[in-house]
Amino acid sequence: MKGVASILNYHKENNAGNFTAFKLPKDKDDAIIRILQEPETWDGVFIHAEFQKTMPTRCKATYDDKGVEDRGTCPLCLNQVDRSLRTLIVVGRRGQPIESAVQVVEYGRDALQEVIAQLSNLPPNVTATMIDFKVQRFGKDKETTYKWFPMHATIRPMTEGERALPIPPLEDMYPILDDYKMLDRAKKSI
Repeated sequence: MKGVASILNYHKENNAGNFTAFKLPKDKDDAIIRILQEPETWDGVFIHAEFQKTMPTRCKATYDDKGVEDRGTCPLCLNQVDRSLRTLIVVGRRGQPIESAVQVVEYGRDALQEVIAQLSNLPPNVTATMIDFKVQRFGKDKETTYKWFPMHATIRPMTEGERALPIPPLEDMYPILDDYKMLDRAKKSI
């Protein structure tokens, strides 16, 4: 699975249902989804690239009240381990049981541009959460792309049930590891 291999399930014990990583297993597979949050509320996180597939590691860099970054608080940054900005889009996947309906799409810059292009072409007064999209996979392995197609016949506000779907907290999708685990991964990056 690409990028989101070890996103944690958000368990019912946390009173917010479950979520899974969005994926389409084979070339030409598709799914119908509804974006559950407007783009200005999407989370962006830095993930240290070396560990992205096997053990995604969220960067521990901190920010002051002016938004200035301090990478000295992250052992992997101090070891100059590359990182990439990932955008997390929470969607409701049609045709799934309620316990697996909330899924998280994780995209880097290039794939995110596909989504932004589709959103910028929506009719006036139609927002990201007001329309279903057909998402289709093309290719395999590292040559995989996902195309988003707006389904104009589905334009409507989210239903009460869609609004009630639980949005998983960022900390549950990508928890910040304790210093010991971060230092262990820093040693492995040398």
